[in-house]
Amino acid sequence: MEGVIPPEQAPGPVRMCCMCRRRLPKADLDRYVRGNDATEGDQGLRADTAKSLPGRGLYVCRDPQCQDRFSRRKAARKKPKQGDGECR
Repeated sequence: MEGVIPPEQAPGPVRMCCMCRRRLPKADLDRYVRGNDATEGDQGLRADTAKSLPGRGLYVCRDPQCQDRFSRRKAARKKPKQGDGECR
């Protein structure tokens, strides 16, 4: 697969895209976390551009197909389970 770096050769942390399951450097993925404020309720996911918000996150690679699938899936509208940070 193009763009995939083996974890042992990655320059930093490696995470998995919850759509295509490719392992990529954390810097190459977008992170989403569950919203905790009154405007979003506990159900909404929001982009974590600084990659520093507390809680478990979902990671999505920047491949247009993955971004499109993520925005259309229920996973983008539901909160991740408390003990699991990956899409199913």
